[in-house]
Amino acid sequence: MDVEEISRRHLAAGTPDDDIVRLLSRDILTIKRDRIPPAYAEEFARAVLTEAKNSTGLTGDLFTFEPAGSSMGEFGVGSRGAGDFFAHRQLARIIGRTSATVGVDEM
Repeated sequence: MDVEEISRRHLAAGTPDDDIVRLLSRDILTIKRDRIPPAYAEEFARAVLTEAKNSTGLTGDLFTFEPAGSSMGEFGVGSRGAGDFFAHRQLARIIGRTSATVGVDEM
C-alpha cells in the first residue's frame, strides 16, 4: 500500500488533513490487522501526510523526468514480485557496465 500516494491524492482532492489522517489510519490498521495500536497508526499517518506535503509541488531538474508511458506496477515491479527482482538484476547489470565507483554503502 502506497500511503504517501494515497495522501497526495486526498490532498489534491482537497480532503481536510484530519480526514486524511483518519482514513490513512483506518487503512493502516486494516492492513496491519491489529498488530499495531491505533495511536501508532495515527502518528504514522500524520508523518506520512507531513512528508506528502513537504515533497509535493517541488520544481527543478532534480524533480522532473521523461515519462516512460508505463508504470512500475504494469512492469511487474512492486510487492517483491518477479518483475521486482528482474528490475533489480537489470539495474545491477547496467551499473556493472559503467565506470561507476560508488557502491550501495556510499549512497
